[in-house]
Amino acid sequence: MPDKPFDWWPLLKQVATYGWVMGLSMLGGAVSHLQRINALRLRFRWLAFAAELLTSGFVGLLTYWLCQAAAMSAPMTAVMVGIAGHMGTRSLFRLEKLYGRLFGENP
Repeated sequence: MPDKPFDWWPLLKQVATYGWVMGLSMLGGAVSHLQRINALRLRFRWLAFAAELLTSGFVGLLTYWLCQAAAMSAPMTAVMVGIAGHMGTRSLFRLEKLYGRLFGENP
């Protein structure tokens, strides 16, 4: 008896979910970076821009997982991911404080 064919739908759904999470958070990071460059009249640097996108994507992913753990709705999760991506490293510091409060540690 032949095995059942592989069901691609759950995998595609997961990839699409992580895609919009990373895309939205990186978009927030790009907006933040470009606003900072314009406000401070700095020169655009690709390496700094790429670092901002990576940081924003990472923070957005962490925020997504926190929202999932808190059983937030999809629209609220999208808002939180976008804001966290825009905040970039500031989000990491806030998540550190949250971690310290939850687990009684001061990182």
